[in-house]
Amino acid sequence: MRTYGQRALSFRRDGTGLAVCHGRAVVVRVVPDERWPGMWRVRYPDGRLTDLVNITRAKDAAFSIALRILQGEETPREGAPARFSQPEAPEAA
Repeated sequence: MRTYGQRALSFRRDGTGLAVCHGRAVVVRVVPDERWPGMWRVRYPDGRLTDLVNITRAKDAAFSIALRILQGEETPREGAPARFSQPEAPEAA
């Protein structure tokens, strides 16, 4: 397995936000929040968004998330397994 460092990543302008790229491939995006001006989120490849943060923290989080994705530590989110059970009948006294 290959180990990646921050030198393997770069920021590029991407519309109103930034893209964290590995070579030419976009790994994650830093996007402005639609409701709160000056606040930012990191968008995962599957469309999930992080919590609101300022631009400095968003860029730092985007680098960390991108490195985890490249190193195979971050995988697409799967739903929790559902467990269905019948309610137990009360015991007769």
